[in-house]
This record gives sequence, C-alpha cells and structure tokens, in this order.
Amino acid sequence: MKTVVFSSRNGPRSYEVAQKPTEGKLFEVNPLKIDRSRFEKPRSDQRQEWTRWKINSAFAEFDRCPEKYADVYYILIPKKWFNGSKTAEEFGAYANFLGADVTNPVEQALEWAQRICNGEEWEDVCNKADELTWYRLIRGDYDEWHIVGGSSISGMELPASNLPSIAYGPTRKFDNCVPSVVFRLGKYRKRTR
Repeated sequence: MKTVVFSSRNGPRSYEVAQKPTEGKLFEVNPLKIDRSRFEKPRSDQRQEWTRWKINSAFAEFDRCPEKYADVYYILIPKKWFNGSKTAEEFGAYANFLGADVTNPVEQALEWAQRICNGEEWEDVCNKADELTWYRLIRGDYDEWHIVGGSSISGMELPASNLPSIAYGPTRKFDNCVPSVVFRLGKYRKRTR
C-alpha cells in the first residue's frame, strides 16, 4: 500500500493511501487524470444527476482556476478523536494543526469524480448508504460550513454524495462529524482566503 508523508506542527506524519475514502487513510485525487467524458451524459437517477451537475460545476471552477486545482491532492477522513462536540472553527484549527486545510466543495466534488473514475459505481457514490462512520464537514468560500455524506451509525442511510444546501456558521457545534481534510503537494499547498 502506498504511503505519503506530510509535515504537521508535531513533525512529519505518514498516512496510507486507500482506494476509496477510508477513516484514518488518505484518498488521492488527481484532477488532471479524471476522465471528464464519464460525466457528460445526463443520468436518469435524480441523485446521480445532481452529483454529475456538482462534478461538472467543479470542472468549470477547475478550468477557471487551474493553478489552484491542477495538482494532486489527498483527502483524509480522520478517525474521531474527541468526545462530545466541536465547533466548525475547531475542525478548521485541527486541519491547520495537521498542516492541511478543510476540503472545499470543488475538492469534494472532484473526490466523487475520482471515485467513479477509479471504478466505483455511480450507485455506490450516489445511492447506497455511506459506509463511513461519521458525517464530514467541508468549508465553503465564504467560511460557511456544510455537512457531506452519510453516517453509518446515524440510521439515515444517506449516500457519500449527500450535500444538503444548509450552511452553518463557524461557531456551530457538531458531535456526529469529523472534518474532511485536504493535503496538497503543489503551489497551492495552503489555501488563502
């Protein structure tokens, strides 16, 4: 299994790279190698079509700012390290402590595209219940926060590509989430706001 090392405030940390998002491991996204033709044709399933639309919106943003999104990046779904709840701000601080950022909506949509291009079925990403234990939290461009995916312990059976339109402020507390953390290798290693 491939291992990648990133610098954190406590020194280097190594992570295994998994074939699909897995708690405690990295998932590699290479936007330049995603086969865009797989997302051209409309899908008859409503959830799949919504996900296809989000992916194509991410490609449009990629084309607008290729210098920001063209490098390979890795997404980490950390194991839950706390009891009780944490604010969105605290999740952001944790990502910074790891030497990373919180995933944004473009990076999240490109993750779904990468999963499909890696061989996962549309149904696995868009229709079947998410297998990860916790919901993930991502951060939008205006410091709004969004819950992504499902939670295997919630009983709601939401898919990995679930992204409600509800936005939360940075002081909102969450007890059933972990941050989706993004590590970059290239020029935009740390995102500027």
